[in-house]
Amino acid sequence: MLSACTFRVRYILVLPVFDKFPHSSCRHRATAGPPGPTQSGIPDNCNKWHLVEEGDTCWDLSQENGITLDQLYEWDPAAKNDCAEGFWLGNAYCVGIAD
Repeated sequence: MLSACTFRVRYILVLPVFDKFPHSSCRHRATAGPPGPTQSGIPDNCNKWHLVEEGDTCWDLSQENGITLDQLYEWDPAAKNDCAEGFWLGNAYCVGIAD
């Protein structure tokens, strides 16, 4: 017999734990605004963002989003032309603009 303060567990739900989200769901977004902090100089008509995670490079951003490095540097001038400075973990970078 169960007391008023106990209950029976009939089902246990087990969900996998991910330390990174799949590329298609969270890091690349067509949004009204960036999914994280940004730096100055990003165009007002930016409509697609990439949230930088550990291990990302400017080359990765350009290849995953079908843009050139020149476009990335133009739309994200704080990243400079080599991404050695101004390319920060956790920041959102513009990877697409509206016409």
